[in-house]
Order: sequence, then C-alpha cells, then structure tokens
Amino acid sequence: MTRVTGFLGGVIGLLIVGCGSEGGPVIAPATSAATQAVATIASTPVSTPTVVVTSTAVATRAPTPTPAPVPISTPTPGPAYNGMNLASAISTADSAGETPHDVGGGVLGIIDPSDWTVCFSTIDGNSVTFYAAKGCTPDANSQSGSTPSTTTVSALIGQNLQNAESSLRAAGSGYQEIGGGLLGIIVPADWTVCYATVASGAAQLFAAKDCSSASAG
Repeated sequence: MTRVTGFLGGVIGLLIVGCGSEGGPVIAPATSAATQAVATIASTPVSTPTVVVTSTAVATRAPTPTPAPVPISTPTPGPAYNGMNLASAISTADSAGETPHDVGGGVLGIIDPSDWTVCFSTIDGNSVTFYAAKGCTPDANSQSGSTPSTTTVSALIGQNLQNAESSLRAAGSGYQEIGGGLLGIIVPADWTVCYATVASGAAQLFAAKDCSSASAG
C-alpha cells in the first residue's frame, strides 16, 4: 500500500510541475520549417545582375552624288536660209557639209523642193532643218493682239494648231499662221505646230500635217 501511494504521489508531482500558470501544459514554441525557410530567403542577399551596354558603330552610307545634268542641244535659228527656194537651200547646205532636213506640206508632204520656200530654218550641230511651205505669207486665219513672250510661244511647239491659237487668243496675244500645202491651212485642228517664234509683234506658228523631218540631201 505504501508503494502505491508513493507512485501516485510521484505522478501527481510530475503533473503539477508540468502545468503552467494557467493550469495548462507548458509547450515549447515550435518553429516550422516553412518559417525558417522564409527567414533564410529574406536574410540571403540577392545578387543583382550587371547589365553591360556596349555601343555598336553603325555604318553610314555615303550620299549618292547627284549626276550632272545632261546638256540639251537647242537648235539655233538659221536665218541665212530663210526665204530661199528649198531646192537651193538644200544645195547650199550640202556644199557647206551640213545635213539638210525638211519639214512641211500637207498629207503628201514635200514632193518637189523647187516648188517650196524656206520660211524658217534651225541649225543643230551639223544638221540644218528647213521649215518650208508653198508661201511664207501669214495665213488669213492670223489674228492681231499683244506680243507674247518667247517662252510662251516656244511651249506651243508640238501642240495642235487650233489649241495653240486658242491659248494665244485667251491671253490676248496676236498670232500668224504660216505653212500648209497648196491651199494653205483650211482647218487648224488638222495641223500641228512644228516651229514657233515671235516676230513682227506676234507669234508666228509654222504648221504642217507631220512635223517629222525628212532627209533632204
């Protein structure tokens, strides 16, 4: 009996010792593995990567040089031939070592040069062009007005004769029709301005059915 009492007393003593002030067991605080891991990560210094910026030289293309403008050959008037019989003008040009061409006429062009007169002529290098007609007197379709500029008149070359005359009339400028075949110029819309210049205070428009120059040599 004495042994039983002593054993019980020892157990009770252990329970009393293990109780806290609140009467519950004193449990040592446990530190979880997750908490320790977070603490370890937080205390570990983070290595910041170093970014190295290098400059790369960019090849610069040299500017393409602008090509020099190609000089345009501008025919100059050849007044020495103006008013000559076309056949005589062609012969004179041949003797001078020039290459003659003729422009003018109606549908059939120029058949017999001896029947035509050089109204205008231009020289371009070694080539001379004769603008010939049956007569170089201005046609009846001519109109008086102010004197147009040389630039304005030169721009009419290659245009339909009727359109060219309309432009001059709208500007109040005078013009003279020159060219044509045996009957002259009947319907301006059927003719083309092959040569144009300013003379006698008006635009002189030389017209033909075809402005292509034919070899007259």
